[in-house]
Amino acid sequence: MNKRYWSRRSRILTTFGTFILAVGLVWITVWLLTKTDRNDGAGIANVLAFPLTAIGTAIAVIGIRSRPYRSTPEILAGHARSLLRDVATAEARTLAQLLGDTGEPRPANLSFNQQHAALITWRTDRGAQVGSLETIHSYYEGLERGRLVILGQAGSGKTVLAIRLLLDIAAATLDNSVERVIVPIRLSLPAFMTKSTRATEIRRDFENWIVAHLFDVHGLPRDVSTKMLTDGWILPILDGLDEMDPDDTNTFQRAQGILRALNLPVGTTPTRVVITCRTGRFEQLSAPTLDSSQSLQDATAIVLLPLSVPQVIYWLAHRFPDARQPDNLQRRWRRVASTLRDHPNGRLANCLTSPLHLYLAVTVYRSHNSSPSELCDLDAPTLNQHLFAQLVPAITAGLEDEPYESKQVERWLRGLANHLARAGRMGYSTTDLHLHELWRSTGAPMNFWIRVIASGLAASFLAVPTAAATIWLFTDKDSGGPLWGDWIVLTAMFIGTLFLFANAYSAKSSPLIHIDFSRIKKRPGRRKFLRDLGIGLASGTAVAIVGAFAARFGWVPERPVVSDIAFGVGGGLLFGMSIAILSLSTARHAVLRPSEPVAESLRSTVRLAIAIGGVLGFTIGLSSFLILGEPNRLLFNSIVGLLMAIIFGIPISLITVLAIGAFRCWSLFYGITILLQASRRQLPWRPGRFLDWAYTAGLVRLAGTATQFRHRELQLYLTDASLKDAESNTAVASSPLAAVNTSPES
Repeated sequence: MNKRYWSRRSRILTTFGTFILAVGLVWITVWLLTKTDRNDGAGIANVLAFPLTAIGTAIAVIGIRSRPYRSTPEILAGHARSLLRDVATAEARTLAQLLGDTGEPRPANLSFNQQHAALITWRTDRGAQVGSLETIHSYYEGLERGRLVILGQAGSGKTVLAIRLLLDIAAATLDNSVERVIVPIRLSLPAFMTKSTRATEIRRDFENWIVAHLFDVHGLPRDVSTKMLTDGWILPILDGLDEMDPDDTNTFQRAQGILRALNLPVGTTPTRVVITCRTGRFEQLSAPTLDSSQSLQDATAIVLLPLSVPQVIYWLAHRFPDARQPDNLQRRWRRVASTLRDHPNGRLANCLTSPLHLYLAVTVYRSHNSSPSELCDLDAPTLNQHLFAQLVPAITAGLEDEPYESKQVERWLRGLANHLARAGRMGYSTTDLHLHELWRSTGAPMNFWIRVIASGLAASFLAVPTAAATIWLFTDKDSGGPLWGDWIVLTAMFIGTLFLFANAYSAKSSPLIHIDFSRIKKRPGRRKFLRDLGIGLASGTAVAIVGAFAARFGWVPERPVVSDIAFGVGGGLLFGMSIAILSLSTARHAVLRPSEPVAESLRSTVRLAIAIGGVLGFTIGLSSFLILGEPNRLLFNSIVGLLMAIIFGIPISLITVLAIGAFRCWSLFYGITILLQASRRQLPWRPGRFLDWAYTAGLVRLAGTATQFRHRELQLYLTDASLKDAESNTAVASSPLAAVNTSPES
């Protein structure tokens, strides 16, 4: 739907017209009141006010109709520039985190060349044969279709090059008053999930995913996001194609699916896109034995090269400058520079020419009191182990108001790494960490006991009142024994107890609930909310009729008809409110902090419980006084009923929170897991807060709603040796922990 936009001109016209209209109405009212005793008073007022009212109405209508459509290029350009500034600011901070730098971060000048012609089995997008980080923007502009694949070994700087391209595009666009604004958006491909297998359906889900990201993270209206995406204003930079499928598989269904979707044209040309991927995985995806549609067609693939020794020394001088020393490099780094020059193929050079290992060395030895010369005395395996071992202490020591000790941080990160290793053995992702799913990878026998305890707590919500009602019915002599209706209720409660236990014990993955009340502001959401509320009221009326009918035939204890009506309508309102509020729930595709998914879901649960509990409490309080009070004192009974609603509503809301938690189960599993793991010091008591800190410190990153270790090799280093499966051992064998000339993902 092409919606209109409130521009400055339309706001002024509408406001001015509405003001004149209001003045005209006041004029009519005043004249009618002051001239009622004369025959011509009303006529004079109408004559004088009608032109003013007509003019005001006309101006207001003109103002409303003069609102430009959101799809106009001027409006889209304004949104695009604002979005581009937000994206550039966020990515500049991310780059500073990756480099461990402040101010204006400057990465080492990475070099690249096009992939060897013998390995190319797809059509390319032309472009120069060689380039560098400093020329990446002009290199990209030289492509015909804007389709680029950045390849390299783990830790070669693919993400850094992609961010540098994004920032260069943003700077060139913001410095010029161009009408057509291209907004590069970096997205983590492993976070994209779809059940579709057809290319057209994957493409649809992929575009919806980008629109949801723009709305969730940047607050861009969905209709504007959709228009900008379909018209080519958005340049997707997709990071981590190689992480979409496990390393120990020969089928790459998710990665091949997204490549097929990106080969579909938009209009007459393929989509502009930038992708990062490990070289080996991309060669597997583009193998000649596979269908050509599996490869990214009309795209140029560039391969990152290791840094040269002069580049390493130059960047060290940039990070630790001293104009009084040779190479403008601080004295404490002089021995490192000399060793690199004297042994350009030695163990230290092979280590530091990897961008990630260079970052590790700079981070570990950024303190002026440190001595990087000790790196020259370490052998290859010890050298790499040393850098990883000192990373966490160096980061924690460099932060002000440090809330955690380095030993705590490393122990908790090791616990999370072990969780991911166990998750991989169970068929789950080895990189994506979801706090509410931590219980699955706690290992035996803790996993079993968590499931049993959580299932028992969930079932106890109905088991306790069921047992109490049964004892009361069979022991109370005045009740006369249970009636048919009582047996029906008891049976339903017993079945519900079994259902809650079975539902919890089955341990199905439950999506986190996020209630977006802003959807009520929009017409589709408001209509759905009111429709569900109406359905609930109608069902409540039906329940009231059934209750009155059952009382007449002795199936339930006889009571006044007004009681059935009151409780039936109240129950219907409760049911309708529950469905209506749940209709506002949405799936989050991206978050700003690791703790946000769990925290927002808990807040949504509390909001839902307060709404349901408030309606239930109001129904109980008001119905009680309507039934027991005097019929002619309706206003008094309503006020007292409102007070009783507050008294009943608060405890009922708390109980409803537990009920919703019992039904959704994940909150019980999460709470029990944190209680057991934190008591053993394997995890912090507040893991969300800790991951927020780790995200700020640059130890973890976000991929949609999942949290990942910033560097895959750091995760493998922290994982216990007994938990490293074949896939992890394969990764280690090709990592710097086993061979110095390769390094982890940056």
